[in-house]
Amino acid sequence: MKRAVFLGLLLLILVGLLLGHWSLGKGFVPSRVEILCGERAEAVRQVCAAVPELVADEPVWEEDRLVFSNPDLFTAQRAGTVLAQAGLADESLVLDYSWASEMLAQSGRLWQVGAAFAALWLLFLTARWQVCLELQRGRAAWKHQYLGAYLSDASVRLMGKVIAFVVGAFGAVLLVRYLIECAVVLPARLLPQDSLFQFSHYRQWQESAFPAEVLSAYGRTLQRQLMYGHGLAGLEWAILLLLAVVGGKEIEKRRRKGNA
Repeated sequence: MKRAVFLGLLLLILVGLLLGHWSLGKGFVPSRVEILCGERAEAVRQVCAAVPELVADEPVWEEDRLVFSNPDLFTAQRAGTVLAQAGLADESLVLDYSWASEMLAQSGRLWQVGAAFAALWLLFLTARWQVCLELQRGRAAWKHQYLGAYLSDASVRLMGKVIAFVVGAFGAVLLVRYLIECAVVLPARLLPQDSLFQFSHYRQWQESAFPAEVLSAYGRTLQRQLMYGHGLAGLEWAILLLLAVVGGKEIEKRRRKGNA
């Protein structure tokens, strides 16, 4: 009873977190690319205006920077190349946030990956429990009746479990397929070239992506939303892990009780 109450409480907490994440998602900022121009603002504007691909991204001025509000994943690269060819690379700074929308949306989908793993684990434990239970019932029945008589008596129950097993197996295949096809979006230049555990690289990336001295209001909002969104995703994963552990223990308890 206590375990059931605890599971219900975990589910309520998970629903609350998902609702909070959903409400946060309604205020996600769109993607953009910013070019800080400094004292050469007019030169930067003229250089960018001469490139049709950059003009198509509809740049606008916002205080001390040129902002591309409809960028693709190559807008920042094109802008950096054009500025370098014009000799303006040292007098400007390109801040690439073209990944922002996908990254923020992804934080709201990460719980689905955790839920898929938890569901696969619970499906496996449930299938093992039911197989062990029917094997035990079969061994006990064979002591005083023939196999055909046992199958005849238990046909309805066994047929129901076979159907449930097929449905569960189909669901497991869909979950595995979802996990295989699930794409992960990462910000530009986030991963280090050497070891993934090169933590100094991640700190340097954060300082270059969100430079405190020139960070715009958009950048501060994006940084805050990334922190909140992935913080909620981490909590959702923790709740799903607890659900898998507690639910798994309950299934194992029933399996051992049936074997006793």
